[in-house]
Amino acid sequence: MGKINVGNITAGLNKVKSLTEALSKVSHHEMIPVEYIEPADNNPFAENDTDESRYELAMSIQANGLLEPLVLNKKSDTCYKLVAGEHRFTAIRQYLPEFKNISSMVFEGISDDEAQLKLYEANRQREYTSEQKFKRYRELELLLTRMKESGSYHGPIQKGLAELLGVSTRQIRKYKGILQNLSEEDQQQVMKGELSVDTAYQIVQSQKEERQMSVIDSMNEYLCEDHLDKVVANTTGPVREENNSAAGAFLFADKQSISSQSNTPTEMATKNTKSGSASGFSDSYWKSKIEFAIKRHYDAERIFQFYTFQVPTIAEAIKEILKPSCGYSGGSVMFPDGVHGDCTCRSSHMDIEYNRKHLQLTYSQVDGYVREMIRSGKLLTKEEESKLIRKRLKLNDTSKQSMDEKID
Repeated sequence: MGKINVGNITAGLNKVKSLTEALSKVSHHEMIPVEYIEPADNNPFAENDTDESRYELAMSIQANGLLEPLVLNKKSDTCYKLVAGEHRFTAIRQYLPEFKNISSMVFEGISDDEAQLKLYEANRQREYTSEQKFKRYRELELLLTRMKESGSYHGPIQKGLAELLGVSTRQIRKYKGILQNLSEEDQQQVMKGELSVDTAYQIVQSQKEERQMSVIDSMNEYLCEDHLDKVVANTTGPVREENNSAAGAFLFADKQSISSQSNTPTEMATKNTKSGSASGFSDSYWKSKIEFAIKRHYDAERIFQFYTFQVPTIAEAIKEILKPSCGYSGGSVMFPDGVHGDCTCRSSHMDIEYNRKHLQLTYSQVDGYVREMIRSGKLLTKEEESKLIRKRLKLNDTSKQSMDEKID
């Protein structure tokens, strides 16, 4: 039901594809004194530069001149931060003392993040191994996410990363899967080249399949036709600590944040009233509104199946299904009592507006409400839940039958 801003997506993609060209329109050429130039705070591309390579480059510059100017970001009249060209700059400073001023393209007024993105753009033609691209992915994802949160980037992060790294979006999904599911130790092995990206992704997929099969096996053992109704009743009713059945255990194995009460949502005044905090949060007032907004905003059947069959942690639920993929989704909502309101999901929280009152929930809090709604049978009816469970079991039986036929 979320609104997709096509204009923002297009603008974001164009920004990634042509940021260098756009910035070049505001740059100008200058001869900058060597002592005014400072290296970039973070230049991962300089990590392989050596004294030998700098010396060879210096001799080439001495013989042929500086064919390509440095790229600088002006901070003050006597401070210019390197954006691109650190190898050339260090070669000149170390081996060519006769260079007092260096030919440079100078930008003014660009942010540090824009300068960093321009650095990646300037180095995108370099050849990298798959493992090196994975390392660049980690750095770029943080950069684009930070720029998106600040409002300086509006497009899909995944497509922007693919464009900057020169890989397919499928490869980007591999990188994302490895970062989200593989241990830090294994990730370090990938970055060192000790474990290939493809092998690491196969490990991730294998772990997911094992987890899914474990859930399905448990369901096949306990969700037989004779007592399906009993299991549905267990999964939609309150879960007690003494309930040790598989149905109670695997459906919500993660017992964190059972409800949103562990962190109180923030109630704020709307723009039509004074800014700042409004009255204290009232669960009795807001709970039904929150539940209705969640059902209106998300696909209830998809939510139920994801939480039931994937058994996600809070972090997995937030990343995979609760947070909008493009940073924004939502729109107006007509509540059951006829009040017009709004439910908007942003990159960091969900906003609900009802009767000139405005509520902010973190996605951890949204996760808590979703889990409680499933437990209490408020997300779907028993009939709808039963239908989905039966469908899943039927698919699993078909899959197993197909596997048995292949073995035979």
